Amino acid sequence: MARWGELLAWWLISISVWMLSLSAYSGAEMVAAVLAALPCALAAVGARLAVQGNWRPGLESLTALAALPTSIARDSVLVLLMPWTRRHVGASGLREIDLHAAGDSSAANGRRALGLTLLSASPGSYVVDADPTRGTAMVHALTGSSQLEQILTR
Repeated sequence: MARWGELLAWWLISISVWMLSLSAYSGAEMVAAVLAALPCALAAVGARLAVQGNWRPGLESLTALAALPTSIARDSVLVLLMPWTRRHVGASGLREIDLHAAGDSSAANGRRALGLTLLSASPGSYVVDADPTRGTAMVHALTGSSQLEQILTR
């Protein structure tokens, strides 16, 4: 029963991503989204089962997820302005971030998976490496610490 719930969640997420990427909505697009989302959902569940993943991010992860759009907007502006400013010189480079997700529990795996994905989704940073035993991530950042990064390191 849990797999059906997971499949439904991935299906709804896939439909949402499709619909959010549109500039104009139509019935045909909705049908296409519903149909195309099913293989995506099946692939997501299959991939998690193949790697024997067990991820259970906590409710506090919703705060980080909510901060993603503003972090993307802020980092996009900063990255696009970099050729004309010198503010980025001291902030860019590699740094280690403690995600407070050490260990192999489902909660730690979920926090680490979501944190690494969100950090790489923003244009100002990219996760280069992660250490599951210490719960840290090595991040290459073009900008200073973002609001998203601060939420994930609490």
